[in-house]
Amino acid sequence: MSTTTIANPLPDGIAVVPPLEHVECAHVEFLEGTKEQLQAVGIGVGVAFPGEPGAQPRQITVRDPRGLKARIRPSYPRQGTGVYCVRIDFPPAEHERRRAELQERERLEALRKDAQEAGMTVEEWLSRGVHRSTDDYRDRICGRVEMLFEIIEEKMIGDCGYSFDASVLAQCEALAARILILIENGRIVLDRDAHQQALAEKRAERLAEYGIAHQAERPKPALRLVWSAPGA
Repeated sequence: MSTTTIANPLPDGIAVVPPLEHVECAHVEFLEGTKEQLQAVGIGVGVAFPGEPGAQPRQITVRDPRGLKARIRPSYPRQGTGVYCVRIDFPPAEHERRRAELQERERLEALRKDAQEAGMTVEEWLSRGVHRSTDDYRDRICGRVEMLFEIIEEKMIGDCGYSFDASVLAQCEALAARILILIENGRIVLDRDAHQQALAEKRAERLAEYGIAHQAERPKPALRLVWSAPGA
């Protein structure tokens, strides 16, 4: 099971309770915790829990803050400890939405992992290939000019028995040096609108490679799950 901290907005702010055990998949989620912990996140508020006076001995059904049916029963592995297990089954429409959400979460995790392995932030990884600064642009152009002249020189030195004489090669080398001086010292003009458009297009292209159409903000549900590492 994954250990999570679950918080629920209350009139006087956010109530944070000790970690609950939580397992979530596309069609169902399970929570385990004490009555106090479950009620702190809006489950079973104001009702008697199984085994208490006025309640069914084995299981009760309530609504969670999202309006979904939540079945509460004593935790069998922890019988008599005051710990309860909650099962929440999602309706078909919610099931499909959560399935798609879980898939996107996996794709985003793959994206973060690739960026981390490359020593980049996610934004840097998504926009790689787009010049990030004047110096970056200048260095890349210089690199391409050097590579181009290396290819030309290789062919001029000799190709299938043909070659240019030493004087021509020397003039080409001098020409390459002059072009590099122009690039290294020339003034660069930035069209900010075109640059932002290039960033957006590259970002969309990279996201599409991971099967992610967008990263729009979703409205937060009333029952908000705040993930924390086990033992945190």
